[in-house]
Amino acid sequence: MTWAGVVKTIYESPDFGNELKERAYFDQDLQKIIENIGAKVDKVDAIFKFVQNKMNWNNKKGYQTDKGVQRAYLDGTGNAAEINFILIAMLNSAGIEANPVLLSTIDHGIPQYPNRTIFNYVIAAVEIDGKQILLDATNKYTTLNIIPLNTINWTGRMVKQDGTSQEIKLVPNSQSRKAISMMVAIDKNGGMSGKYVVQRTDYEALKFREKYAEINKDNYLEKIENDLSGIQISNYNIENSKNLSKPVIENFTFTTDNQCEIIGDKMYINPQLFLAQTQNPFVQEKREFPVCFG
Repeated sequence: MTWAGVVKTIYESPDFGNELKERAYFDQDLQKIIENIGAKVDKVDAIFKFVQNKMNWNNKKGYQTDKGVQRAYLDGTGNAAEINFILIAMLNSAGIEANPVLLSTIDHGIPQYPNRTIFNYVIAAVEIDGKQILLDATNKYTTLNIIPLNTINWTGRMVKQDGTSQEIKLVPNSQSRKAISMMVAIDKNGGMSGKYVVQRTDYEALKFREKYAEINKDNYLEKIENDLSGIQISNYNIENSKNLSKPVIENFTFTTDNQCEIIGDKMYINPQLFLAQTQNPFVQEKREFPVCFG
């Protein structure tokens, strides 16, 4: 079996290719979304946010529809294929070339050989000014070129309407960052007080937003205090938790009395304070597969 044969079989399925052609159900909404928007990338962003906010994922994967895109659109819920097919169809209707990308999630294996069963998920890809943008509207915290972590599994296969396909890289080109800064004051008894600020971008921001949305704030702060050597936290604040286009900034003030050792007239302090790593996270004696940091 070849990739061309696999793609042909999948695309000709009534729950795949035909569903991408359905468009009448969203025409009125689309006109409102892109009204007065000129730049293509701005149209992509507006359409993506609309689908992301309107649709709720039912946690079902797959690259074929269950109830169909029209029913899913009216219900506001659907599987991965239904939600991302709606996104692709709306983008195409807006004059933006968008295509489905078949992939295998991390827990499903690596798609090394032509086989339609190796795929279990589908996202969208658009190309603007020679640059490719990957999209997945099933997740409430993803943005342009930031797809769910479980979908970043080596490569995917982009399927075009003319029956051709192309292997594309799913691993991001840019680095996600978690930058921590602290201002600390030390008193004569070795007690410390200060301000802690951490800024997260891209996938670091995605992971934080997903995690923070599911936990109780008080429990979260208690966990931070325990993880950071028993510091006491006050004035906790988060910026841009819902503004997905900006980095997430987490800050708080703290006090601690266990980070400084006084011997005679000298103070001994680890410059990393409570951020110092005490254990190696890579504990396996033998590693046969690449490390996944997702």
